[in-house]
Amino acid sequence: MKHITLVITITIIAGLLLTACDQQPSSPQSQMQGQSVIIKAEPPSSQEETSPSSSSSETAEFSPLDIGVLGHTEDNGPLTAKSLAEDTPIADGQLVTQESLNGMVKICQYDPENKGYILHYYTYTPGDTLGQLTRTALGLLYSQEEGIDVSSVRVEKGFVIVDLSLTPDSSAAKALGNRTAVETMLNTIAATCQENGAAGTGFLLGGGQFSLGGVTLENDGYGRYEPAEVYNQPVTPEQLDGLRGMLPYPGGKSTPAPMLASNEAICQENEALYRLIYFGGDTGAYASPAEIPDEVKIAAGLNLSPRTYDCRQEPEKYPLYPVDDSSLEPLVSQLSFPDYDFVPREWVEAAVQELGGPEAVIDAHVSAGSFTYEENAGVYTPPHRGGGVIVEPYFHSLEQTEKGYVAQVSYLTLGMGGVMDQNGEWLDVYSDYEQGPRIQQLEQALPRYEITAVTGEDGLLHLESSRLIGE
Repeated sequence: MKHITLVITITIIAGLLLTACDQQPSSPQSQMQGQSVIIKAEPPSSQEETSPSSSSSETAEFSPLDIGVLGHTEDNGPLTAKSLAEDTPIADGQLVTQESLNGMVKICQYDPENKGYILHYYTYTPGDTLGQLTRTALGLLYSQEEGIDVSSVRVEKGFVIVDLSLTPDSSAAKALGNRTAVETMLNTIAATCQENGAAGTGFLLGGGQFSLGGVTLENDGYGRYEPAEVYNQPVTPEQLDGLRGMLPYPGGKSTPAPMLASNEAICQENEALYRLIYFGGDTGAYASPAEIPDEVKIAAGLNLSPRTYDCRQEPEKYPLYPVDDSSLEPLVSQLSFPDYDFVPREWVEAAVQELGGPEAVIDAHVSAGSFTYEENAGVYTPPHRGGGVIVEPYFHSLEQTEKGYVAQVSYLTLGMGGVMDQNGEWLDVYSDYEQGPRIQQLEQALPRYEITAVTGEDGLLHLESSRLIGE
């Protein structure tokens, strides 16, 4: 379900991209040009960036509303159209809740010439209906006086079905005599419904099969229609950086409950140390964090950092994460598997420094562990099927020093298959991990590391070195 974008009022350097009104009011394109002003923010040129006479206040400010679309209009007030005689509230739980709307609805006006959308934002009032929403969208192209209207709209399992009425020989009927005009109308209504929570959109015409202007939809009770993507305009690397910049690092995950009973006392008495070694994971042998390979540092950072999904599901744990993150849609559209569940590379960098201190710097972002690095978007995406395991330290010894701690640790890999042995084979143990003789033998057979953790200048505990014992 897509969220509704919270309008962010910011000043931008903009240009008017539309010409004056066409002289034919019945044309969808002329209606579009007559009622819309497209505002588009352009990234500053290299000359603007380097010019000593240019101050930061003179360069274009970042506006997420303009990314991936043709442009937007500011708050247009309440929805302009009247509801239907029998209507369905927009926020009735079938599509979205009133809280998830954040006081706004979005109408997507398709421009066939530029192959994109102009976004119109309207104030949501409790009780506003799908009839008002779809009629307002249609009203951006045609007025009721031109002979076209929404006669009914209903929801079936999250799918919005719109029944249109068209007066024969009307100006709208004449204008809708070609495929471009029809697809413009269908894109506008369908994208609007889906941007406001609909899983999909279907159309009827006069209660029957939709067939108009060379466009005939399936005769299956209603014709399913998939609109053109809303965020389909080119997105620059600078704009993607700006979108990720709207997501400050929310802080690392909270300390997990130990799977191994022997770790419970260590977690209670030395939580900072247990958290550090647990999330650091099996990083191998290194004399300083700077020596850890990028792939291993990244895997550790991903282990500590929450995903955007975590932040949305548990907002009380991550208050820095924005309540509304729908402005990330242009970023999500760049992913090979579009999904709102990812980790920005900036979070991984922050998490790595939280583990290893200032020395722990990532030189190059690469895929690590079970995560895929999406270079175009600058984010890490998790696996979507299986692959979940837990790597937990087993403490052989622990000593407190003047600077921090020295611990001898092995790592057990726990998963649905049980416990993984030193040869990569699963031992079918699903509980009481430390009771069986095979596990006790495994704890002694696995590589053992001497890990040094010190308190840094920032007052936090960081991993300093890891030495493989027995080399």
